[in-house]
Amino acid sequence: MEGLGLGYKWYPQDWWTSNSFKRLKHFPIVRYALRELIDLMYKEGGPVEMNSQFLEEDFNISLTEIEYKKLLEFITVLDDGKWWIDSVKKRITKAQSSRSNGAKGGRPPKNPITQKKNPPKNLRNPPLQIESKSKSKSKIEIEIEIETKSDYEKIIENDSSCTIEKLKKIYLSNEKLIKALLSVKINKFKNTEHIADRLQQFNEELSSKSQFQRPWSEYTSHFLNWHRKTAETHKEQRQQQSATRKIPIR
Repeated sequence: MEGLGLGYKWYPQDWWTSNSFKRLKHFPIVRYALRELIDLMYKEGGPVEMNSQFLEEDFNISLTEIEYKKLLEFITVLDDGKWWIDSVKKRITKAQSSRSNGAKGGRPPKNPITQKKNPPKNLRNPPLQIESKSKSKSKIEIEIEIETKSDYEKIIENDSSCTIEKLKKIYLSNEKLIKALLSVKINKFKNTEHIADRLQQFNEELSSKSQFQRPWSEYTSHFLNWHRKTAETHKEQRQQQSATRKIPIR
């Protein structure tokens, strides 16, 4: 199959909270092999010829018998011996369908019979039940919810560039991401307040370098790298400050 060179968006928080990551918690080399296979399948646009020997020759990945068996738990081996990952297959099939529809002039029209049975909802005149629920919240609360949700969806989906202060706000409002960060021990985050404190310090460092805007993906990955590299230094500084406060004044 001719390689499509397909790209894909990668969300670290989804990976860290996925069942695959949890099942491979004690198999880091298998996690690495799985990521390489995902990239290769996207590049080729389909299943790939693979085995333990190819893994070692092409990617310099040597797996023990136990690790190799663990990797195969996530692989579908086809009749011709090629390897497929189900989740990748679904996304590639969808991408190929979109390309095919685009070449034919766009997405096929919906079945008019189905449309009659399921008429579109009138968004300008929502049901009274929905209106009554919305009235139970204050106007300010509703505006904040809408703004935060809108920002989050737009920035994540489009990997938009915006102010680092806004990125910090959206970062902290993402409960799934915060939970994932706290669950990974190597991050050494104590709680949400600790993450907020480190984000503020990260923003201050960016500002000192005149970097006031960043894309979402860069901001999240650079923050985590920066935190891990500077965590020990920050801890020592706080301990020194705490010791200084305890010195009695004579």
